[in-house]
Amino acid sequence: MTKARGKPKGFKKGSAAAGPRRMSRRTRRQVTWALAVVVILLLAGGGWMWARTGEGRPGEFVPSLGNDHVATPETPHIPYNSDPPTSGPHVGWLAPWGVHTQPIPKELQVHNLEDGGVLVQYNCDDCPELVAKLQAIVERYRDHVILLDADRRLRRVRRAADRALHRRLSRHRPPRALLMRRLGLLLALSVALVACGRPYIAPILPGAHRERVEAGYDAVWTALIRALAYENVPLKAVARDSGVIASDSFPTIIGLYADCGRYGDRSVEGQAQVTFTIFIQADGPSATTVQVNTKMLTERYRRGSGKVRPGPPVPCASTGRWEANLLDTVRQFLPR
Repeated sequence: MTKARGKPKGFKKGSAAAGPRRMSRRTRRQVTWALAVVVILLLAGGGWMWARTGEGRPGEFVPSLGNDHVATPETPHIPYNSDPPTSGPHVGWLAPWGVHTQPIPKELQVHNLEDGGVLVQYNCDDCPELVAKLQAIVERYRDHVILLDADRRLRRVRRAADRALHRRLSRHRPPRALLMRRLGLLLALSVALVACGRPYIAPILPGAHRERVEAGYDAVWTALIRALAYENVPLKAVARDSGVIASDSFPTIIGLYADCGRYGDRSVEGQAQVTFTIFIQADGPSATTVQVNTKMLTERYRRGSGKVRPGPPVPCASTGRWEANLLDTVRQFLPR
């Protein structure tokens, strides 16, 4: 009779022979803390590099005048402490990003600066080559950069940012651009290290929604006011002469009108708060261009399934459906 062979000596349930072992909770916690320390060290090193690179940078610091709002550009307020201004009282809507051929009110410039924008202003009539070079630089950026024909009292070229004023443009890419690339690489590495924690993936922010309406300025303006009333949209500022309409914040549905990104493979769902600014410009006697700039944000949402709960603010991108529907309603209200 053949004797049955027993289990090899030293064999234990859950050993390597039975398959790979899973990390214990304690081991996972230790790995998480180690990764967190690495991320903190990377960010601290990036901040130190930022501070070191900033030493001796061009431009001058301008003290802040706060961020009070005024109803219109004509509303009296405290004088600005620089020209062009870098902070202080401003209106509640934004100027379109990109190239402008006419001056922009200072009260509007400051709001664009507050939102992280950069304004490049030139003061010359016989410099088409310079303007073309500046335009080529500005057009490389989809948003947050404006080129405009400035006040005649300014120097030839000025560049303004929030609380900083640069009196001329450098011919070379500033060191900060290289630093931003390095910081971006560090952040990407940090995200890769903690990828198991469902990183937030932001939506792609679209540009402004712009359409041409085949009707005169007055007819489009009247139809637009009727369409906004029909949609029950709260308005904060209406300036017919300037062709600007700004809204108060109102809720919209995430998924249908707003894309708020996702955490891992779980979409952000719930409601977003939206504000918009509409710019209307005559394009001849029988045509009008309408541009809608939209800003969205959510602070109450859920990640996939579950209940809607308060959370850190999450930026959202418009899907473009609300703007398209609004302009369809405008066309319906145009006189036949």
